[in-house]
Formats: sequence, structure tokens, C-alpha cells
Amino acid sequence: MAERCLCGNWLVAKTAWTSSNAGRRFMACDRCRYFRWVDGPLCERARLIILGLLRRINNLERQQQEMECRRVGLCPDEGERSMVCSKSASKSTEENKSSEEIKSSSNIPLTLLIVTWIAIFVYIICKTGDVEEM
Repeated sequence: MAERCLCGNWLVAKTAWTSSNAGRRFMACDRCRYFRWVDGPLCERARLIILGLLRRINNLERQQQEMECRRVGLCPDEGERSMVCSKSASKSTEENKSSEEIKSSSNIPLTLLIVTWIAIFVYIICKTGDVEEM
């Protein structure tokens, strides 16, 4: 359902990932900064579940990145949370691994899709529970 803003630009559907509105969808215009919520606020339980899932995903992605970097001869720098070359890394190992190969191993878009579906599912459950209570 495509909509245009009052300025004529197309509105874009986005999902908020802030701690107060995690998983909540909104429409926004990139030109004039128009903004409106598509969904109502999530119940507190749904918000806490989504935030917990996001923390788990971020931790798993960080662990996956660290393992991948160790595999190609890099090691994590504990102080600054960045990857630096280890002394034992050989240049031939780094040359054999292309950046496309490393990028293809990350599943960030799939992870975000899964989290979005979970957020929608939890939102529907919360809304269904609100209707039954009335």
C-alpha cells in the first residue's frame, strides 16, 4: 500500500528499534521528515521480549564475527572492540579469503526478518489479549 507524503515524496515503511518502541512500525518521509505510527504501542511484555531477542542476536552476531575473524587470522582487540591482525596470521591466509566470501557468511538480513516477524507475532498476541479482556 504505497502512499505519498504531502510534499509528494513516497512514504517508506520502517521499523523502530529503540528501547521504548522496539518492533513498532511507522511510515516516514525522507525529504520533509514526516512521521506517523502504523502500529499502536506494544504491551510491556512484548517490548521486553523483543529487546531480549535483539540482545541475543547482537551477541550471536558479535561471536560469529569474532570466530570468522579468527578463522582468517585476525583477533579481537579487547580494549576497543575492533579487529586487529594477530602476529600468527599469515598473509597467504588473508589473501585467499575475499571480502565477498566473508560478507556472504553473515545472515544479518535474515536475522532482522526473523526478529520483525517475531515482533509482529507478539504484537498480534498482545492485541488479541487486549480484545479478550474487554
